[in-house]
Parts: sequence; structure tokens; C-alpha cells
Amino acid sequence: MSKNINIQNFNSRKEWEEYLWLEMIKNIKNTRDVKRVKNFLESILTESERQDIIKRFMTIMLIKNGMSYRNIGKILWVSPTTIRQAKINLENKYQKYRSRHDLKKAKQKIIQQNTKNGAPESPLLDWLESLPAMPTRSGKGRWNFIEYFKN
Repeated sequence: MSKNINIQNFNSRKEWEEYLWLEMIKNIKNTRDVKRVKNFLESILTESERQDIIKRFMTIMLIKNGMSYRNIGKILWVSPTTIRQAKINLENKYQKYRSRHDLKKAKQKIIQQNTKNGAPESPLLDWLESLPAMPTRSGKGRWNFIEYFKN
């Protein structure tokens, strides 16, 4: 990768990110020293991100081996939704993984299109939007969502 990347050469931030992503993949691929790759990945990924990647990778491998959703969930502690999304990605030649943030943006885009077209908004979407944010797995405030259901 060139050390003097002129950001002005890119039409968008997304294009710039895609370029850097591909360059990183090329560099990892061309590195023959596994220990260097391991050290590099450990330096840029949090423990949680590493666990997520491992679970997604193992989910795909177990699906390919014909294991049931129930058994995959028991082994990896992943939800049926995660397993289903991995299977959809396998069937569709590895679509990009869509985070909750991406899904929320897609939902907002649909709502905006429906509003422009004069279509009424969905009561279901309104209800989903009114639900509290999902609690964090650990740390302060992880039980605050219970207050929402007390009323």
C-alpha cells in the first residue's frame, strides 16, 4: 500500500474505506508469518470483536457440515437469527454482514421512501421503534430496560 494516499482521489468515504479494506486483506494474505498476522489482528480487534468473528466463522463451518440450528446454538451460544443470517449469506455467495446499525438505517430508508410515496407508516414499525434499546451484556445500566416494562 502506498504511504502517500491522496484522499482527494476517492469520491466518497465508503470508496476510501473499501480501498483500505482490500489493501489490508492483500497485506494479510501476503504475510507468510502467522505470528505476525495474529499480533496484527490482536492489535486492531477488541476481544469482543474477535469472539464475534470466531463465532460467525464457526457458524458457517458448522452449517456447511450439516449441523442443526439447535446444536450450533448450543455449542456456540448464538441465536437462531445469527445462524439463519449466516446460512443466507452462504446461499447468496457471502453477502455483506449487516449489523443492527445497518438494519436500522435500511428501515429508516424504507420509511422515508414510504413517506415520500404517500404510503402510511406501519404500526408495527412504530411499535418496534418505541421499544427500549437492547441492554448491554455487562456493565452499568444493563438492567435499566426493566423500568420500561414496570409501567
